[in-house]
Amino acid sequence: MTELPGLNIIITDRLVLRPLVHTDRDAIYTLRSNAQVATCFANKKPQTRAEFGVWLKQVMEDGKEKCVGHCVELRVSSQREGKKREAGEKENIQNGENGPVSVDEKQREKKVIGLIGAHQVPEIGYMFLPQYWGKGYATEALKAWMLWYWEAFPGDNEDRGYLKAMTRLGAVDSRNVLQKCGFRWRDKFQLELEQYEEERKQEATEGKKYLTVDVWIVEGPRLRRNSGASS
Repeated sequence: MTELPGLNIIITDRLVLRPLVHTDRDAIYTLRSNAQVATCFANKKPQTRAEFGVWLKQVMEDGKEKCVGHCVELRVSSQREGKKREAGEKENIQNGENGPVSVDEKQREKKVIGLIGAHQVPEIGYMFLPQYWGKGYATEALKAWMLWYWEAFPGDNEDRGYLKAMTRLGAVDSRNVLQKCGFRWRDKFQLELEQYEEERKQEATEGKKYLTVDVWIVEGPRLRRNSGASS
């Protein structure tokens, strides 16, 4: 697993979004192998270690030029952050050092609670551990990630001018998050389910499997300006 180049840390009121690194492998597997998290997958199946390895290679190595992903961590609360900063400053003084504690150290809980980004630009996705559902973290993270994305990739490339997401039919929570972040429903789509090695052997007799999903679109600032100028 390689680190994605050119990505920045994004800080919100409650979260820190940071680029994926090689040491995140186990944390990401914990997410993708969780049965509750898997209910949001197209095939609703938690990934095995072998399946996760295939997925990770496809995303992080084979498709790394189109992968723009961040891990989501909790941000240290203001009270704890102050104590941590004070302790860090004392340690610096004792060590004969000057300067503030790095943002990375003073504001991160250092526990991955979610994953967000575009594994195949322009399609975005996100997932969080179940104990962090219903707290507004997904909306907060996606809004911040989108602001960063439009600044980092202003839309000179056609694929970068908009973002899209796909949700299972009836996925109310996911739909609400997307709508709060400006996405609009575009269409329904027949999605071919992912076929891993052990499932491909059955494909000849059972045929390919498909799932109908909702497709959501949000335009970037450049496309919105262009459509406004032409209207």
